[in-house]
Order: sequence, then structure tokens, then C-alpha cells
Amino acid sequence: MLNVLRRVVGVVVDAVSDVVEIAAEDIMPPPQLGTAALTEHIVGVASRDERMLIVLDIERALSDEDARQLDLAATAHPG
Repeated sequence: MLNVLRRVVGVVVDAVSDVVEIAAEDIMPPPQLGTAALTEHIVGVASRDERMLIVLDIERALSDEDARQLDLAATAHPG
């Protein structure tokens, strides 16, 4: 479960390879890839066991339509 836009939501994904805990001090700024649109939802990157991990801001990754759907679902099924 995730807290997204002040709501607890579940997310369906194709696969999960690992779940890891990353300390804030281990997160480096995201790389500059040319335009902000490409990296606006990336909080940063971290290294773990010789792998590079991308840390996402799930709220920024959601589209405006996704946020609207969350609001509609919460209104239709309060509490």
C-alpha cells in the first residue's frame, strides 16, 4: 500500500524484483537528461549491490487523470 495524494492506495505492477530500504543520505540527485520532463518524477538515484536504483516520486509519476480518478473513487467510496 502507498500513501498517494493523502490517500492509501494499492498499485498493480507487472513485476517486483526487490523491495529495499534506502536511507535518505544514500539518495543522490537525479541525472540531468536534457529536459525536466524526463526526470520530473525522479527523486534521485541510489546504488545498491552494484546496481543503480531510480527513486520515484509516485505522486509526480501519476497523471492528472490518475489523480482525478483517485478523487472520484474516494468520493464514491468514502472511508
